[in-house]
Amino acid sequence: MKRSRFVLTGAAVVLASVALVSAAQDQGVPVPQVPGGVPQVPGGQPALLPPGLAGGSELLAPKGVEKLMLTKEQKADYDKLNQAYNTKYKELTTSNKPILSDPDPTKSNETPDARFKAFKEAIEASNKLRPDYLAKFEKLLTDDQKKTLDEVRRELPVGNFAPNLGGPPNFYFGQRSGQFLPADLQRQLKLSEEQVKKIDELQKDLESKMLNLLTDDQKKAFETLRKQGGPGVSLPPNPFGVPPQPPKLLEPGKLPNPGDLKKVPDPAELKKVPEPELKKGTN
Repeated sequence: MKRSRFVLTGAAVVLASVALVSAAQDQGVPVPQVPGGVPQVPGGQPALLPPGLAGGSELLAPKGVEKLMLTKEQKADYDKLNQAYNTKYKELTTSNKPILSDPDPTKSNETPDARFKAFKEAIEASNKLRPDYLAKFEKLLTDDQKKTLDEVRRELPVGNFAPNLGGPPNFYFGQRSGQFLPADLQRQLKLSEEQVKKIDELQKDLESKMLNLLTDDQKKAFETLRKQGGPGVSLPPNPFGVPPQPPKLLEPGKLPNPGDLKKVPDPAELKKVPEPELKKGTN
């Protein structure tokens, strides 16, 4: 049971990364390059998910709205649409998806398959939600504003993170697609050959289950991610309490890089401190 939940949780996050790239390619959006240590929401889930789940509950980025130079009437109409989108987004990701918002999946009565199905449905619905509301908003714009909107809609809005999906260990984007225990972390853990072999089997099992859920276009996106080396799925730094490596000391007889040393200011460049004014009659 634990192994099944582990694999399905990993597959869910991989599917999210594939959906992000697939949606980005459809809209001409540059795929974000996520560095290590990406922020996470409570429960250890990644902050970066497809538009609608990752973009938060804002229809457009605030800077994008400014670029459109909306009239007072247009801004009022946009605020109404944005509020409606916000409400729909929250209903989609939280109120009507108790499986997704369950903070402790180990105590949930729902099976891993049911949780994964809910996650997949939320992604599919969210990918459709934002374009639908943008189409309604576009009808309110002038021809020049519509041209600007084509640029603005490429900017993923920053808002609420994805709902807490729960599950073991803390997955986040990075490393190779589908990889939940990168080679460098395996070395730090000093795994035995048998352990490495079993991890490789889990890795293949994860990819096999995930590929069966993807469309042909998503499979192409996954292969693109695999070749690029990210974004993928991996464990965060120090997930099992592995003590951090001590800082490297200089080798005997080796001088430090001069650029790393603090520059000692020239005495002539130091600001002169004025002499204190003494009151008359004092020595």
